[in-house]
Amino acid sequence: MEHGYYKIGEVSQVTGISKDTLHFYNKIGLLVPDYIDPANQYRYYSLRNLWQLDIITTCRKLCIPLETVKQILSLRDNKEITRLLMEYRQEAIRLSQYYQQVVVSSNL
Repeated sequence: MEHGYYKIGEVSQVTGISKDTLHFYNKIGLLVPDYIDPANQYRYYSLRNLWQLDIITTCRKLCIPLETVKQILSLRDNKEITRLLMEYRQEAIRLSQYYQQVVVSSNL
């Protein structure tokens, strides 16, 4: 497709995210393709969608629940999104350090 759109298979191949996951994200309203062809229902993703998918991937790595991810994406403010992701990152680091201490202190 023209104008910088990408088919679902292309997005899947480039990102490593399965088509099923992309369909699921669409179904729950987390990542809605910018264009769906009314004739054949093919999904086409824009660069904005790829940006959203990058945020979703980062959030999932930080174990952020999907409902919270939806809220983060709805902000549309890069500074606020970055601030929230940094908070979650700090929490992930804190938990990682805690679990490391538990492992060391348990002498396994």
